Amino acid sequence: MFIVTACFGVIRQAVHFQNEEWSWFMLRSVFFYPYWMIYGEIFKEEIDTCTDIDNYPGGCTYGSWVSPLAMFVFLLVIFILLVNLLIARFNATCIRVIPRVREIWKYQRYNVILKYKLSSLLPPPLAVFSLIYQGIKYLIWKCRGREDFCDHGLKIYLTDEEKDKLHEFELQCLEDYVRHKENKLQTSANKRISAISERVTEISAQMDDVTVQEKSFRHTLQLADQGVSKLEEIFLKNHEIVKLMGHMVPGFDEFAQSPSRQ
Repeated sequence: MFIVTACFGVIRQAVHFQNEEWSWFMLRSVFFYPYWMIYGEIFKEEIDTCTDIDNYPGGCTYGSWVSPLAMFVFLLVIFILLVNLLIARFNATCIRVIPRVREIWKYQRYNVILKYKLSSLLPPPLAVFSLIYQGIKYLIWKCRGREDFCDHGLKIYLTDEEKDKLHEFELQCLEDYVRHKENKLQTSANKRISAISERVTEISAQMDDVTVQEKSFRHTLQLADQGVSKLEEIFLKNHEIVKLMGHMVPGFDEFAQSPSRQ
């Protein structure tokens, strides 16, 4: 953004102020207008020297068309590309940091605690007495041959009793963690069981609906069979009547079998 802003500022300054003598104020003018254009102030009255009659009563300056063209490219690159790219980078950083925010916070908190632990209790210039005390303490430990066990900050070296307490604390934390995992696993198993039971209940209800539909379909089939049976009985009776009439009335068979009769 600095490079693009400087390039456009130099072009604009060269076109709009061609006869201006050198001064340090000119360096300020190079970045003044482009900087405020980043925030949306485009100075529309001063874009083209040909239309700015108040500042340029003589009309267009040499190469007046270069400044609007450079401004077009500058705004396009700044607004469309660089500002959006900056926002995208911020977003990517947040996405990358958020999953590890607690871990980062713990490390920073550790650094703060370590800083305050290593600092002197006395304010300057009285802190020199604290330094003298630490030096004497280190010499005493060195004379005893235990300078490697001298803590200069947080407590690092532990006695046997402190180690036992630390081991008990670690075992307690481990038991709490295992208990938490078991409770979580049991809760998830209970949830799965409840979900399966709900699913079984839904399937049972669907099976009941299917059974009811099957009974209704069977009842419909029975009624249809009864109707067909009645039709067969009526047909047989009619057939017997036709035979009987054929024996009793001569020529009745030909009359019953004619197309118009059928």
